[in-house]
Amino acid sequence: MSNRSSGEQSNTVMDAYYQAGVQGHLREFARYLHSDFTTTAPNYLPWGGFHRGAAFFRDEVLPSLPDVLDFGRFSYDVFLAENERVVALVNRSCR
Repeated sequence: MSNRSSGEQSNTVMDAYYQAGVQGHLREFARYLHSDFTTTAPNYLPWGGFHRGAAFFRDEVLPSLPDVLDFGRFSYDVFLAENERVVALVNRSCR
């Protein structure tokens, strides 16, 4: 059992996501996803709308992200981590 708080663990997960994007290894991030993971995105994106389940994010979103997001200019507008829940509002640059 880790002595780190849930918030610290959540920060680690979000950093892993960012690093996976920068390094071009986004599929490796899927191991962090809870089975109840949900995706909500604007409809102009290929995966737009609300989607429940880690499999959708792993199979549909992660492979497509490098086509849409420039992780070199990626930042968070809002990042909230409380207990085991994380919400991130991403400021992204379209290519």
